[in-house]
Amino acid sequence: VENRLRARTAHKIMLPLPNELTIEQNIALLEDCVKELVKLGMIVDANIHYDNENNKHAHLMCSMRELVENRYGEIEFASTKNRDWHHKNFVNFVRQMHAEKVNEHYAMHGYDKRFCPKSYKDLGINVILAGNKQEAILVAKNIFKEVFEKENGKRKKSIIRSYRKL
Repeated sequence: VENRLRARTAHKIMLPLPNELTIEQNIALLEDCVKELVKLGMIVDANIHYDNENNKHAHLMCSMRELVENRYGEIEFASTKNRDWHHKNFVNFVRQMHAEKVNEHYAMHGYDKRFCPKSYKDLGINVILAGNKQEAILVAKNIFKEVFEKENGKRKKSIIRSYRKL
């Protein structure tokens, strides 16, 4: 279908996977997310990376062309790319959909947590890359204080218990 040598045939989406869920639970979560994208007409290739215990994530390669039905009832690629799938609004849609699916799976497995798709910048939290461990701890404490200020009473007690364990 593509004529140009440098034609873009797919785009990559990376999704974080919750550390609290088991590999089987994360696979089920990822399947739910992929199903939503496939409903849009995408072809999706998903790979889970569990190589770093603190950075579980999935890479999705998604087609740029939709699958459509031709006049003979056969499925084929659309004649043009769906450029909306490579737009910021689509990225926000995927983030929101992923967050909803993560929260559904948290509830399904008995976790009293909420996943937020917003970046630190959107939350108004300043993150500075630290040069050494002590600076990183200081930055983490400042971020914790900023987030803590925004929480309600019951949640604050839960956060304090978690923070003391660190």
